Amino acid sequence: MLSQIEASVRGSTTGVQLWPDRDFDGEVSVGEGIHACVKQVQMNGTMLAVKEYRYQTAQAVPPHGVVRAFQHEVDMLLAIHHDNIVGLVGVVLHPRLALVTEYMDGGSFGIFLWEVLTPSTCSNPFVGQTNDTFVDQVTSGIRPSLAFAGVYAPILDECWRLIPSERPSADTLVAQLTALLQ
Repeated sequence: MLSQIEASVRGSTTGVQLWPDRDFDGEVSVGEGIHACVKQVQMNGTMLAVKEYRYQTAQAVPPHGVVRAFQHEVDMLLAIHHDNIVGLVGVVLHPRLALVTEYMDGGSFGIFLWEVLTPSTCSNPFVGQTNDTFVDQVTSGIRPSLAFAGVYAPILDECWRLIPSERPSADTLVAQLTALLQ
């Protein structure tokens, strides 16, 4: 099955790379689940996210179920291409299965959540602006309206903090959203 995954990646026309090994700088854990951990890394000055699958390494090959789940995720990410969806950048097959994607920080998640929660009749104050104007307004504290965000407004406000280190981590966002849904 690993050879099928390798063939899929090599045959892709999307520019996804097959990396022979994980060679990243500055790994920072941003999330953990039962079957994988996600780390923020840098490669050639670009911020990326690496989702590394967890499994026992007693054998030279990952368990069949893990490989099947990994292949499903690779196939799905190879098929999806949209500006508003985190893109697959690379695949690592050794020493552990890992997906390398574009990194989305809390600020980006805040924009995504605002877009999901906001009716189409609510205008984005940044549409049609030049990059310089946008940067000036954001650094001056201008943000899209939170009038329709309801209980999610405080989360959005935290996600849009000017200093990235003051924004909530992925774990904090999951905890806050889980608490709101209960």
